[in-house]
Parts: sequence; C-alpha cells; structure tokens
Amino acid sequence: MKNQGFSYLKRVVRVVAISYLGIVFLLYFFQERFIFFPKVLSADYKFQFAGDFQEKILTVGDTQVHSLLFKVPAPNGMILYFHGNAGAMDSWGEVALELSQKSGYNVWMVDYPGFGKSTGSVRSQQQLLDVAQAFVNEARREGPEQRLFIYGRSVGSGIAVKTAAENKVDGLILETPYTSLFEMAKLRFSWFPQILLKYSMPSSQWIQNVNAPILIVHGDADQVIPAEMGYKLSQASNRSTYVLIPGGNHNNLSEYGAYWDAVLSILK
Repeated sequence: MKNQGFSYLKRVVRVVAISYLGIVFLLYFFQERFIFFPKVLSADYKFQFAGDFQEKILTVGDTQVHSLLFKVPAPNGMILYFHGNAGAMDSWGEVALELSQKSGYNVWMVDYPGFGKSTGSVRSQQQLLDVAQAFVNEARREGPEQRLFIYGRSVGSGIAVKTAAENKVDGLILETPYTSLFEMAKLRFSWFPQILLKYSMPSSQWIQNVNAPILIVHGDADQVIPAEMGYKLSQASNRSTYVLIPGGNHNNLSEYGAYWDAVLSILK
C-alpha cells in the first residue's frame, strides 16, 4: 500500500509538472497574444477625423509602419505618441486629435506592427524600440529645430521611456505607466519564470537616463496598472513630476481637468 501511495504521488507530481511546463511553453511562444491585442484595418480604410491629419508610412526593417500626423496651424512643436496595447488608429486617432487641438502641438501617433494598417506583427522588444527610433529620426529630419516631446500611454510608456533616454527631447509624458513588464507579469502570472519574458521594458532603469522634464499621470482607480507603479516609477528619476487623479481609471484621465492642467503645463 505504501508503494502504491508513493507511485500515485509520483504520477500526480508528473502530471502537475507536465501541465506547468505546457502552460509555460504556451505563454513563452505566444506571449505577444497575452500582451498585444491589435485591430487590423484594411489598406484602403478611410479615416474620418474633425481635424487636419496626414497618413504617413515608414519602412522599418521588413515592416511598413503606418502612422497619423495630426496638424495645427503654427504648431508649438511635435508630440510623438505611443499608444496602448489594443485597438488601432481608427479609435486612438481621436486621442491624438484632442491632444493636438488642446495643446497647439502637432501629434504624430504610431500604430505598431500588425496594428491598423501597419504590416507584419510585433515580434520582439527591440523591434518596437527600432520603430520608435525610426519615427524620432524622421521627426528630426522634418523639423530639426522644433520642440519634441515623447508621449507613452500604458504599454507604450516603456517604449516612450527608452526612446526619450536615447534621444535629446524636450520632455517625456507618461500616462498610466508601469515600472517594468516584469513587475506587471508578477501581478498577472506570478508563477511564470520572469527570465522567459521577452518584453521586459525596464522603465524604472531606463528613466534614469532621461535628461528632460518628465510628467507621470495616473488614476487612483486604475485596475489595469496600479497607481503605485506610476509613483514608484516617478521615484526613479529626480526629473519627474507625479500627478495622481482621484477617481481616474486606466482609460478616462482625459476627462479630468487636473490631467489637462498637468499635460499643458509641461508642454509650455
């Protein structure tokens, strides 16, 4: 009986181990599906926004990366915007339009590979950073003397931090950011070996190399990325200002006057 019990226990352990390794395997090889939720738009999709905008495509590696540049007369400068992990420019464009009209800046928003009209798919962290750098380079070519701000929202915040750390910019704005995707993985999949996460996005390390004013805005009711992460990120740089929006959640900060007060202040 004792041997039978031990044999049964071994079988249980084996089944649990195989199941665990199977789940880890799936998460590793399909982790893009757990992080990014792109919406695909047809190549002939017609955007309709109540403002002046231009569609622009940059070739980055083997990918045609689609973007929208929202323009205002006599702009104060350029805001390069990296949006969240879901959707596409048909909905995100309204965010860029509002920011452009209220700030007096041109706002250039990028759809990641596989999002909207962009070809390909997200394959690696470095690919996303290369896309961001390509747009910075193009923005500098188009207006070498213009003021340039980098804006990152949610998953785009890590891309924005690294881009601002690698370039001379006039400021960095982060909306609902994380300290790193490692830390986010701990919250969602605490049992997943962190070494296998291909998208680490260590913003709390990168932000220390940003030599420009930094604004971090978070809502205290954010149930996607806790406000504590935004605060912790702000503590990693003495150039940062942290603004907490009472009642704000992950998607509605622009409905609050305190949000616009903070954003327009740093842009001045």
